Amino acid sequence: PEVRAFYPLDNARRLVLAARVTVGMVFPSGYGDALIDGVGRNPRDPDVIRDQQKLLFRAFYSGGPDSNRGYPYQRIGPQGPIGFLLPDGEDCTARDAPATCIRPLGGFSMWEASLELRWKFAPPWGLVFFADASDVRAGTATFDTNRPHLSIGPGLRYASPVGPIRLDLGW
Repeated sequence: PEVRAFYPLDNARRLVLAARVTVGMVFPSGYGDALIDGVGRNPRDPDVIRDQQKLLFRAFYSGGPDSNRGYPYQRIGPQGPIGFLLPDGEDCTARDAPATCIRPLGGFSMWEASLELRWKFAPPWGLVFFADASDVRAGTATFDTNRPHLSIGPGLRYASPVGPIRLDLGW
């Protein structure tokens, strides 16, 4: 589920406070048994490869322009080698696998939150100041709010005739 709220801070509605909170849980059936925290013991094991293939379409990912804007696309959450995407000539089974082996694995639990201050300074132009936070965990119904992935930043908006155009810069 996702909840969104908007609160105008002036009568002309040129200054608006917007908030969004999302929570997600996946209760897997028939996959995930060969994985520990999203990572297989041996990435070349056929059971691990099967479970990782299913996770690519049935897991949560966070980070990117429609999620947590201070992080690259799908980079919040478990990371590790994916058995069927292993590069040739690299030892991806080592404890400290090279960066070329590491990819987003997805998780079974996720939460995201965002707070924005939106200002329409010269319609159709607007500015946004945002704070995003999120986390993805490999376990089912496990949430950690003690170490969130935080990002802040500004954004520019243009309300074009075909829809909004946005440019955000997050840290």
